[in-house]
Amino acid sequence: MEQPQQNPAPDDPHRADYSRYSVRPSAFSRGSRALLIGGLMAVIGLPLVGEMAVDLLTRGRWRGYESFRAWTLHRDVGQFERDVNRTSLVGRFVRQEWIVAGGPHAIATTDRAVSGRDGWAFLQFEIDVLSSPGHNNFALPGGQDVMDQVVAMSQWMEQRGVHLVFANVPMKASVYPEFVNALAGASADPLSTDAADRGPRLPPGRQQWLDELSRRGVDVVDLVPPFMAAKADDDVAGPLYLPGDSHWSPRGCELAAVVLAERLRDRIAPDPSLRLTIEKRETATPADMDNVRDISLDDGLPDFSAISTHAVYQDGRIAEFNDDSPIALVGDSNCLYYAGSGANLGHHIALRLGQGVQTFAAHGGAINVARRHLAANAPALAAKKIVIWIPAERFLHHSEKWESPQSIARSVEKP
Repeated sequence: MEQPQQNPAPDDPHRADYSRYSVRPSAFSRGSRALLIGGLMAVIGLPLVGEMAVDLLTRGRWRGYESFRAWTLHRDVGQFERDVNRTSLVGRFVRQEWIVAGGPHAIATTDRAVSGRDGWAFLQFEIDVLSSPGHNNFALPGGQDVMDQVVAMSQWMEQRGVHLVFANVPMKASVYPEFVNALAGASADPLSTDAADRGPRLPPGRQQWLDELSRRGVDVVDLVPPFMAAKADDDVAGPLYLPGDSHWSPRGCELAAVVLAERLRDRIAPDPSLRLTIEKRETATPADMDNVRDISLDDGLPDFSAISTHAVYQDGRIAEFNDDSPIALVGDSNCLYYAGSGANLGHHIALRLGQGVQTFAAHGGAINVARRHLAANAPALAAKKIVIWIPAERFLHHSEKWESPQSIARSVEKP
């Protein structure tokens, strides 16, 4: 019978010695460890705290907060625009009724957009650009970075035999500051507007920035002067922007087309085979900021009433322009508004120039996404003689988001 194995005797030479594996007391006491951890946290945290303190003293706001808020603003507004773009009128109405039934928690009650006087609404970021030096890129190093990218884009196009025209959609709060009220910012009234004041409110340094851009060889079109001149007729013709929406009205869109076409008239001859006509047409456009502004549900629903547009037709159908068109329009949702009715910016530029205008636009994507779509379409780019690049002006104040044309070209190259 097998005998059970006995433990080796203490003096057994085959006995394993585990003493060298025993846990020894730490060389650092509890206090030393706490001091070490505290020191590491100080090394990591003090620069951040210092940066925050400097920003609060010099800019009035921490830049980290600015970046986070800018990101959430464009994410949420862009997502809502995409939802609206692919939803029917009935679907939008049902969506809005669901929001009302869901109560205040269904609406983003942040400061992304705010209500103004007489039912108008404004993007908070535009108010910040006008009222806080820390948001105004024209007076910051970031403005130079944006300018360098625009110049690079112009040169990149010129190397391909394409003329670039650079414009931007003026900020709604710049054109209609009289409708901005005390809810427009953290202070009592950052713009201190008077109902009788109908003049523009522009970020300091804006004109100098545009002048320098022109001096560096970019063909710049400033839409603010013609917008302010046309504003005098608002009482008869209607406003240039939709009061409850972040985008321009059909009238503002058509005015921009007139100004841009006038700049380009001497650069391209009309195509006699392109016969375009216009027809008055009604379309429903929602108030996109009703779902993202700090207002009570009692303040009203988006206005789904019909808006009158001038649709551009070719051979009895809404005009469509393809890769063979000699002009490209690169922009954001302002270039997509009224497209379904044949009345967007590209349609009206084509009508006035007698040439096809192919639109490359994305919601919130004029600075990168739309340019990438154009760069990825080699046949379309090869046919272009003119590119009109028109982002919303607020995106000029996000220098960290801009990509160089070379980076965009590399990103769309086939492996």
